[in-house]
Amino acid sequence: MDLNPVKWFQEKLNPTKFTGKHGQVYTKESISDLEKSVGISSDDFANILRRAGLTSSSSAIPTYSQHEQLLQYAQNAIVYACVTVLARGFQEPMLVVEKYDSAADSWDAIKKTDEASMYVKPFYSNPDLTENEFEQFQMIHLMLTGAAYLWKWGNQGATKTNELWPVPPHWVTINEVEDASKIVDGTSRVIKSFTINDGSGNTWDVPVEDMIYNRLPNPLNLYQGQAPLSAAIGNVYVDNKSEEYLAESVSGLAVPSVTVTTEGTLNKTQKDSLRAVLRRKVGTDAKVFFMSGEGVKIDVLNPLKEFNWTETTDLNETRICMVYGVPPIVIGARVAIQSSNWGNNGEESARRWMYQNTLTPYWGQFEASYTKALIPEELQDTYRIKFDTSLVRELQEEENARNARVMLQYQGSAITMNEARDKMGEVSLGPIGDVLYVPFNVVLTPIGALGAKSTPEIDRDVISVEEQLATEDSI
Repeated sequence: MDLNPVKWFQEKLNPTKFTGKHGQVYTKESISDLEKSVGISSDDFANILRRAGLTSSSSAIPTYSQHEQLLQYAQNAIVYACVTVLARGFQEPMLVVEKYDSAADSWDAIKKTDEASMYVKPFYSNPDLTENEFEQFQMIHLMLTGAAYLWKWGNQGATKTNELWPVPPHWVTINEVEDASKIVDGTSRVIKSFTINDGSGNTWDVPVEDMIYNRLPNPLNLYQGQAPLSAAIGNVYVDNKSEEYLAESVSGLAVPSVTVTTEGTLNKTQKDSLRAVLRRKVGTDAKVFFMSGEGVKIDVLNPLKEFNWTETTDLNETRICMVYGVPPIVIGARVAIQSSNWGNNGEESARRWMYQNTLTPYWGQFEASYTKALIPEELQDTYRIKFDTSLVRELQEEENARNARVMLQYQGSAITMNEARDKMGEVSLGPIGDVLYVPFNVVLTPIGALGAKSTPEIDRDVISVEEQLATEDSI
């Protein structure tokens, strides 16, 4: 019998139930008959049909599991660069506890000696991870899989968290509630619990209250995260395959890479000698093929010249950077080096944009989840956990621009000399600096007096500069 499964499928199956790419429908029974006839499983058969373009799910781009998404960090240079620059930026600010001052209507960081500082102590208490490593793990996991987990550890019977441990997302299974009615009546939650399996036979059931779960919203459900990587997975896949093709092409081809045409037939010794010479020129792995014909010529196969590497690479880099919110110039991507629209201080401007528009929202998201998970609900109106970004350089106004703005405020009499010095980071001059800059040629006029024809009366109690100098000379 003909064991070509695609041909057998097209000729033998009854189009009634199973939908194919072009609308054809086949029964499950027919597929079962096919499995028995050609000796392949339905999964293998589905893959054959998918490669042949006969099913509606046909796609050259695979769907990556969480584990495969994590592997892209080590397999794709652009993914690694984007995720690393975000992770390093994310860990820059320190976590602090702020307290609400109702009188001033403001939030202020508390001192480390304050008892409430214990709410951020778990971030610094992990015996095997520094705070910087800790936060980088969180960002790397979130960027690659759309989910970041922190396992809360405490002493038996303790009500507070002593340690926090980041958990690789592919270790975690989310157990959603089976009975949706319990969510509606408030007796349950969307997520019932978490199961951690480290792949070595160790399994833990973790209650919802013992896991800090950050995720990027997935429009398809309420509990699974949406990985940024999934939106550009096609570009990641093409970029990976391009690198593989390039590596295979330069390391050796299965087809002849050099074709030698001669008028006469060469013997083995002549072929071996010529082959050795050519391989020294084009590479030791070159496949040399000899043929007879008119004239003598040597053709070198170049499988790379027909591939548009520039446009393909630029497109992949741009889209991967786009889904991560990282300007290509920040990671030195080729597309940015060739053409940048960021001006003379391109990289600096781009980094500021990334911190303000990409990292700042992520800090806000983690602040909210940390506060909710680590501060008792009845105290969340008084205390909150925040990232102290006051020392993050990219979020501070450029010094020259700041000083120019402050001088305009001072020269416009909007702030005092001491206030201007404080904004510039200088020390106060004391009482002598509590003055406003008002030029002599400026007349301070009350609003109600604008347009009045009469000349304002001179207050003789105010001594002019000339009178003051004359008095000093007479002393």
